[in-house]
Amino acid sequence: MENLLPGPLTQKVLGRCMNQSSDLITFFAERLLVLAFQKLSTIVLEMYQLAEASPASKNLWHEARDRLTSRFTEQAPAMKDVINAFRKTPDDEEHVMQRETGARLLRLYYEAAPVQALEEHFDISSALTTALGRSESDIAKNEISEMRTLELQHLLVIAKHSPGMKWLSKQGGLKYSPLVSLLRLHASDIKNRDLRALLWDIMAQDNLVADENELEALIASLAGDDGSADGLWLFIDDALARASRQPVKYVDQLEAASVQKLPKVIRKQASFEIAGGLPGLLAAAAAEQVAFVKDKAEVVGWVAGFLDLTFYSGHTQAAGVLLHSVLEVPGAAGTLEQDDAAKEKTLHKVRLPQRDVAKPSKQITSNQKPVLDFAPLPAESDNHPELFRWAQKDLALAFEDGDVTSLILCLCSKHSDIRRQGHIQLRSLAFKLRTSTVDDKDLLCMLLGEVIETFEQQCLPKDHHLPYLTGTFATRALNVLQEPTHFIYPKVNRYLIKSPEWRIQRMPTHWLSNTVLSQPEEDDAYWKEVTWVLAWLVDGLRTSADLDILRQGGTFEKVTALYSSPGASRHRAAREKVLELLYRATCVEGGSTALVTRAGVLAWLDMVSPADDPTGAMLKRKVRETYDETKVNQWQGL
Repeated sequence: MENLLPGPLTQKVLGRCMNQSSDLITFFAERLLVLAFQKLSTIVLEMYQLAEASPASKNLWHEARDRLTSRFTEQAPAMKDVINAFRKTPDDEEHVMQRETGARLLRLYYEAAPVQALEEHFDISSALTTALGRSESDIAKNEISEMRTLELQHLLVIAKHSPGMKWLSKQGGLKYSPLVSLLRLHASDIKNRDLRALLWDIMAQDNLVADENELEALIASLAGDDGSADGLWLFIDDALARASRQPVKYVDQLEAASVQKLPKVIRKQASFEIAGGLPGLLAAAAAEQVAFVKDKAEVVGWVAGFLDLTFYSGHTQAAGVLLHSVLEVPGAAGTLEQDDAAKEKTLHKVRLPQRDVAKPSKQITSNQKPVLDFAPLPAESDNHPELFRWAQKDLALAFEDGDVTSLILCLCSKHSDIRRQGHIQLRSLAFKLRTSTVDDKDLLCMLLGEVIETFEQQCLPKDHHLPYLTGTFATRALNVLQEPTHFIYPKVNRYLIKSPEWRIQRMPTHWLSNTVLSQPEEDDAYWKEVTWVLAWLVDGLRTSADLDILRQGGTFEKVTALYSSPGASRHRAAREKVLELLYRATCVEGGSTALVTRAGVLAWLDMVSPADDPTGAMLKRKVRETYDETKVNQWQGL
């Protein structure tokens, strides 16, 4: 970590740098973070390559990669600070380098740390549309325009990953929506593979085009436009917006067209076999709206040309029927290509060459099974230097370096001697903290006191270890208390004030209820709070004692229901944590049996896993390999 982000560059320090009034300090911090993220990406790629090269240690390399990424993101500034720094940077020629660096840093967050990036809602529509509009007007090639081009490339990658991007919304009095601005840009650069891929991702998501052939037809119909036909672009913008707002209406129109008899004129021109599929919604919206712009020859001509190329490339009967309806508009027929050779030539101009696909150098052996990309259960180390390491440092540094969190987990050790020494050291730490000058020492003392009290009252009399669910909650709460702006800080604070001792058996139930079924502290923090709780449950499920707590509280039933909720479908991080929690349960003795008999996980996986998703199949296989067959058969009545 010292080679990526040196110790003095803590999250607090970097956060202050990002919020400085001096542009130079913010710019310098952003450049440091860009270099650090680039180093991280290189190391993560090397770890992945080593994991693929050595299947026996694949899980170890993946675990090391996840730990490194986790430690890095804990030290890097919060995503909201990076977003605020980008927003406050003026969008002028004087600050063009700062804008490019800020956009590059945001892109690296989305690429290297997507979970942290998606925790914050970032609407990049306005910035991207402004950059797209500027790229159309920038003709002279100079240093500033090159920096602007780099910034635009970063913004396009961010927009591709950002779920909050409003592609069809005109903001701030803009003339065109971001999607139409992107189409205009691609029409003047038809061989740009990145723009084509982004257009396909956007338009296929809302079924605006049916396949890549139809997208080629759309680009071919617009290729070479010099941008002067404002009426045509406004018409396309309106048609896209209508198709996106009323998909059911246009699907009904397409289905009705697909069952109509293809007119003889169109059938006679077709030199191919007619297919029964449906084109995209844009074709239906354009065919419907052309009746209201009969006096605009260029718009009528474009609609006819687009539908003609769509019919030729897709061979669908619905496209042929729509084309015939448009040809009845005066002036439309004279704009079409006369033969198939001319149409093929037009499409060939915009068709991207196929990339060469490298063949794998090593074939996977038949007995080598794919594995789930989840970290295995952490094993307790035989050595515990954290028992005394905290005393050799300044207290503030011990908290920042994680020595205190490691000390708390000593109470969860399976060795009674380690638990006893950890208990003594924690009491000593709490006493020393009261007389120190550490920030927020009162809250930290309260947290340590409650951990000690919980251990002494519920575990020490029976010489039991503190469940990892409790220990890991304490460590995560400790990190939250050191960051007052954390999204879950108020709820953690109220929980600590509530009682001097924690009810271990009810902690998962309380926190699921307090996040999943409650209002968030911040308007956009609901899924961030839920994901935080799920990450804690994953980290805390390590032993049979932790499994019993989750089983008795019905936690598995609750998280599987959460996974199937409509809101979770848009938050991949939360769903991945649910699957990882189920995987963790299969790694604990009796976990798979509990999942089958208490949560019906096999039937649930059949219900929620798509046929092409290997994760569900591999998780099901893991459950079947590790459950108690006798108990499951008895439960099934076999």
